[in-house]
Amino acid sequence: MSSSFYKKSSEPPTPLREFNVGEPDDDQPTLNPMYRAAQPPPGYELSAAEREELQQRRRGSKEEKMGDYAKKRIEILANIGRLTKNVDMEGITFSLRTLKTKEARATTMSIFGCVNDVDASFEIRRQTLARAIYEIDGQPTETALGGDDFNLKLQLVDDMEDVTINKLYNEFNTLRNEVQTKYGLQTEQEVKEVLEDIKKS
Repeated sequence: MSSSFYKKSSEPPTPLREFNVGEPDDDQPTLNPMYRAAQPPPGYELSAAEREELQQRRRGSKEEKMGDYAKKRIEILANIGRLTKNVDMEGITFSLRTLKTKEARATTMSIFGCVNDVDASFEIRRQTLARAIYEIDGQPTETALGGDDFNLKLQLVDDMEDVTINKLYNEFNTLRNEVQTKYGLQTEQEVKEVLEDIKKS
């Protein structure tokens, strides 16, 4: 074998190329923990697997934000038209609020088992106040009663004096009438306007 095969080149070796990538941006998504230390150099092309992972991360973030937004919007819409009122009874403050549709329906359904109008009258007050009272002296009813069982709320109403129940129920009806005045349809013209809006939608 010729000795020239082992002859070293007289030209200096070519230095390795270096990349100055700097610190990663806070808002730059990372595809994998190995990329946290440095970002790929300019011109670097993601592999198919890396592109898919990046898309999944972006989709997941968007879905999470939309889910939180939708939930908050539903909560706001569900409480539109709901009014509250504090009623003081011998130094104890009962906080009342108007009922949602499902609560009002459950209250009405409860009197179907009553045998006469007198029983129905007492039961409707009992069921209404059990749902309308949501705080006692600034504390959630569940905290004051030591549990969230609805039967505890019914028992609370059952243990009240009749004069107390009458006072709270009258205050609740005043609150309910206020809602009807503020959000309800008061005139025939208002009804027609609503019907026209429905037809246009």
